[in-house]
Amino acid sequence: MNLMTVEQGDRRWRGMKLSYLTSRVPSDRYILFLRGNLLVFAGYVIAILETLIAVYTGLTDISYEQTLYISLSILSLTTVLILITYFKKNLLVWQEWTIFGVYLVTFLAAISLWVYWLGELRFLGILNALTAVTIVLSYTNTVQSLMMSISTLACFYAITWYSIKIAGHPGSLAKETFLSLCLIPAFLLISSAAYYMKKRRKDLQRVKYELEKLNTDLSDANARLQKEQMLTEVEMDLASEIQNAIFPKKAVNTADWDVAFITEPYGAVSGDFYDFYCSGDSLKGVALFDVSGHGVAPALITILAKPVLYSSFNHFKDSRLGLVAEAANSDLIDELEEVNLYITGLLLRMNGSEVEYVNAGHPDLLHLQSSVNKVQAVTGKSNAFKGHPIGIAGAKQKYDSTTFTVQPGDFLIFYSDGLTEGRNHMGEQFGLARLSDAIESFRCRDAESVLKNIMESFNNFIGNIKAGDDITLIVAGKL
Repeated sequence: MNLMTVEQGDRRWRGMKLSYLTSRVPSDRYILFLRGNLLVFAGYVIAILETLIAVYTGLTDISYEQTLYISLSILSLTTVLILITYFKKNLLVWQEWTIFGVYLVTFLAAISLWVYWLGELRFLGILNALTAVTIVLSYTNTVQSLMMSISTLACFYAITWYSIKIAGHPGSLAKETFLSLCLIPAFLLISSAAYYMKKRRKDLQRVKYELEKLNTDLSDANARLQKEQMLTEVEMDLASEIQNAIFPKKAVNTADWDVAFITEPYGAVSGDFYDFYCSGDSLKGVALFDVSGHGVAPALITILAKPVLYSSFNHFKDSRLGLVAEAANSDLIDELEEVNLYITGLLLRMNGSEVEYVNAGHPDLLHLQSSVNKVQAVTGKSNAFKGHPIGIAGAKQKYDSTTFTVQPGDFLIFYSDGLTEGRNHMGEQFGLARLSDAIESFRCRDAESVLKNIMESFNNFIGNIKAGDDITLIVAGKL
């Protein structure tokens, strides 16, 4: 049983080793490896120049021919290895180790000949070996660095021993041995540096991969966001089309009232909704309501609430008007609570010169009396006249109404709060006072003129600042 376990572990180890050797060298390490090859070539050139200077100055017995022989051999082989590394972009690990091995064998062969021929200047070889180990520090790991260091020292000592003891070259073996041993700490420090540099490269690579993953995740999230935005735009377009289909597109034309209106959504869809209730050529009622919030949810509530109010208005046409708001509140409160929305609004019932009026938490209805050209808010006789918004649970469920009379030439002005709350570049609101001034400052004979004058005054006030809410304005003039 133990033997089988050992064999399985051995197979796993061989499989992991094979998998590692056949894996590709990371792109950043490939660049370091290629750059290291070029630095090695530069190091050889420096060593050759130093040797030529030593030959020229008579510091060594090595000849120009010997120097040329080593130079051409090593530079040619190095050039071939650089070209192989350059053109084979996707190196495998075993290929990298093979190239490194060829470099190491070539380096050891060259330095052996070089040290032997340099004679008493042989220590120049070990100094250049130290330079070579330092040069390749940027891409070698601890094992590779130690392989170069230990094998270089071993070759140097072996060639030095042979040169002095066997070949009879001048020099002190004890001195050369001592100098070689003094370089061991330097080689060990370089190997340690190689270890820490590799560790740092791995840390940087890990951070790089994490950043790339985060970037990928961010790109995916952005793609999902764009998709959701497209779906939202489709939903908005659909809601807008439905609203346009069910809301009145133009003012009603009746014998007793002159009506004009305008609606400007804050976005693609509006949270305001309105309706005109007619019987024959007579206007029997007007509704203007505003759902809280913006977007698709309020727009869908407008589509739901408009027919509910229409049905309640017709069902309770012979009852007090407050019952219409109460019935609508009862029908809609569950749906509104689920989406955490509510509805404010005005509801009017016309009967000749008499107007019955219910307010569900909305800005007051304005009445322009033509006889005195004065605008007044219709507030009723009781301070408790104005009711709560539709859809608020626990609030008083009853809606009171007030009745007032109008004369021919009078105008009633309904508006959503986006009109009075519109701001200019100074942050000031248009407000009720400016709205009243805009109504009273023109002697208008028809509803369209009153509406036009109000909107001109509003647009001149806010300038190029976008209104912060839906705006709906209805003007009804008594004929």
